[in-house]
Amino acid sequence: MAILCSAVLLGACGDSQLAFVTEGDPGQSLSVIREQAYLAGPWQTTLIVAGTPRCQRRYPLPGKTTRQFTMAVHRPQPGVFILNTDNSWYVAELQECGFQAYKTPPPAPGELAGRFEVGDGDLRYVPASPARSAPSDTSRSRAPGR
Repeated sequence: MAILCSAVLLGACGDSQLAFVTEGDPGQSLSVIREQAYLAGPWQTTLIVAGTPRCQRRYPLPGKTTRQFTMAVHRPQPGVFILNTDNSWYVAELQECGFQAYKTPPPAPGELAGRFEVGDGDLRYVPASPARSAPSDTSRSRAPGR
């Protein structure tokens, strides 16, 4: 009986996913974390802007609760990122770990650096092209269950 109850509880656990991109220095990064409290439940999506050792801040991305997720990452200048997911536009900067939503799309978001996306059930960062990915490190991880 105890084994059956354990199996049911473990099956009810959700999932968590993490992907990040660095700005040449591992302490200068953008990370997206997606967490699911229970299997087939909504996703909670959070952006982490890190400019360590000065700062590191978490910003929830409301409304990004579905299984599918894509966020374009533009780099208008070093340390500044313009992010776009669905019809939402944001700016994040690494110097002071700032983050702000745009009310309207920016006229020139800068060079496309890559995108965060969910594919085959995994969240990952995909650089825009191999030539542009050399200065940035990318990573992904998936922690099934909790």
